[in-house]
Amino acid sequence: MTTEHITPGTDGKLSRTLGLTTSLLVFVGYIVGASIFILPGTLGGSTGPGLFLSYILAAIPAIFSCGVAAFVGSAYPVPGAGFVFASRMFPPIGMATAIWTLVFGVTMGIPLLAFGFADYINYFIPGLNRQLVAGATVIIFTLVNCGRVTLTAMVQGVCVLIFCVGLMIFSIGGIVSGDGKALEPLFPNGLEPVFFAALTAYFSYLGTMVVMEMAGEIKNPSRNIPLTLIIGFSILLLVYTSVPIALMMNLPWDMLGARGNGSIAVITASETFLPPGWTNFIAMGALLAAGTSVNGTLLSQSRDVLAASREGLVPRSLGHVNETSHVPIRAVVFLSGLSLLAILYGANIRAYADVVVFGVMYLQAGLGYAAYRYPDRYPEEYAASPLRYPRLVHSFFSLGLMVFSIGIMGMFAYRNINMLLIFLVLLGVVAMIFRLNERREAKQNE
Repeated sequence: MTTEHITPGTDGKLSRTLGLTTSLLVFVGYIVGASIFILPGTLGGSTGPGLFLSYILAAIPAIFSCGVAAFVGSAYPVPGAGFVFASRMFPPIGMATAIWTLVFGVTMGIPLLAFGFADYINYFIPGLNRQLVAGATVIIFTLVNCGRVTLTAMVQGVCVLIFCVGLMIFSIGGIVSGDGKALEPLFPNGLEPVFFAALTAYFSYLGTMVVMEMAGEIKNPSRNIPLTLIIGFSILLLVYTSVPIALMMNLPWDMLGARGNGSIAVITASETFLPPGWTNFIAMGALLAAGTSVNGTLLSQSRDVLAASREGLVPRSLGHVNETSHVPIRAVVFLSGLSLLAILYGANIRAYADVVVFGVMYLQAGLGYAAYRYPDRYPEEYAASPLRYPRLVHSFFSLGLMVFSIGIMGMFAYRNINMLLIFLVLLGVVAMIFRLNERREAKQNE
């Protein structure tokens, strides 16, 4: 590996400019996205009114994830902090399997969002082919990401504001006007569907890793990072529990199971207590949430592919940066091309979410292990970190992340052993290709 060594605690590449308020807005705004519009209607048909508990359970591993991510981002205040950190703890072949797991995850995550976008487009323009609209969505945002888009951040910010207001209107209005008796019984199918739905619901918390990218830019990290996590998670839990409750109070849960359009159940429910204009506003918010999520995923993950290409973990040709737009166009097209293939496969939304979460658990288990070993491997660097937990707290977060991640992978395997087998085969293929490529490069250098 040729990853540049970064001394923890040094801020040569990032300046600390984010205060508590700004950090909180970035944290919540990045995490709350399209999935909270799309997944509740898909999951509610199996869990019943107790779906909100699934989102509470899903928050537990997310808390451990945030705790580790905050430390890593503070210790390595550079873009791609997780990649830099892990590369010092794992051999190249381990990093190769990690980056390809990320690629597979993006390949499945984008179709979920694109199909959600297509479903909300169909709300406004009924009768459109869902698969064609999803594919066109990916192509459009691929073109956007291939150009020099200077207003992207501003547009994303406006869109986030719109869909957050939409969620607030739906949650408050739905709970105030809904029927409390519709929540009885909470668990009509027992607790097992609630636990398994929590695995899928974790998709809504995947953005918590953003704290790893922003930790190096937060002022007074030892104070502001914990406060950002505590306040931010309180807001997330409020949103992620109130939306399912409002949904179940206004739409019978067994209707969700019978409907084929569960991804727009939030809109179907809002029609029962809101005027058409407000319902359209919420639908537009969901549409913008899905679109910005597709755009943001292509934007951020293509940069990870760029970094990995420079280390030889993916084909180096993917690291080419266009001289005019200064964008890694090949990496963007590579990810969107794989996503289009996944759209053609035509799986259901929950299946896409499950594959993404399973892959993320593999990455988080590795990150948790690396964080646990870090103080022993690099004690001086650990001592120099701007955010340094007491050793017991550090072990609690890192071991907790590793144990929860492995446990969730085990639950997925219990429910669908084929997912585990396919994943292991793919990792084996990646490892074999990486070894063959290493030998080929070694012979060329002799």
